[in-house]
Amino acid sequence: MFYGSHKNKTLVLPDLGHHTWYLENYFTQCGYTKMRVLPEYSREILMKGRAETNSKEYLPFAVLLGQILTLLEKTPEEEQQDLQFLIPFNEGADADGQYARAVRTVLDRKGYGEVDIIAPVLETLPITAENPDLLMQALVCGDILYSADPRSREDRHYRSLLPEGSLMSGKTSAAGRRKSARMTDMTRHWDWWEPR
Repeated sequence: MFYGSHKNKTLVLPDLGHHTWYLENYFTQCGYTKMRVLPEYSREILMKGRAETNSKEYLPFAVLLGQILTLLEKTPEEEQQDLQFLIPFNEGADADGQYARAVRTVLDRKGYGEVDIIAPVLETLPITAENPDLLMQALVCGDILYSADPRSREDRHYRSLLPEGSLMSGKTSAAGRRKSARMTDMTRHWDWWEPR
């Protein structure tokens, strides 16, 4: 479990493309029962995030903030306290290390103080994550999918990348489906891969 997270609350994941399905399944294996993915990027989402910034922030921050605010606005008020947003950060000097704090400031200012932000430090996940081996398998599977021919990334065909039973099979995430339009069957191409 990530420090401060609650398995009975809804965990909201950032849209991480093909990694999203594997991470949803990782969290399911770790006992999280409710998950959502932030809405897909749009001009309206960008503008909503930009309205809360001073124009000096990096574009990904404005998009992330706009996605969070959009999801909160579409969520009934009585359900908002059940949400916890996953915003990982790193220990480097990069601006993304400040995203969780900056989002928290905006949410507090806008009256969303009851919403949780879960901000694990990426560099410490091999030590602090629940089942770090499974987390790494999920991340590597997403990486492998990105290395595949873009015309053949239908993620449902790549679930066999994982050792039997390590991640649960299930529905394809909305993020994964968005990335998988007009794909071809590639089930036989990755039969050789076995994580250790």
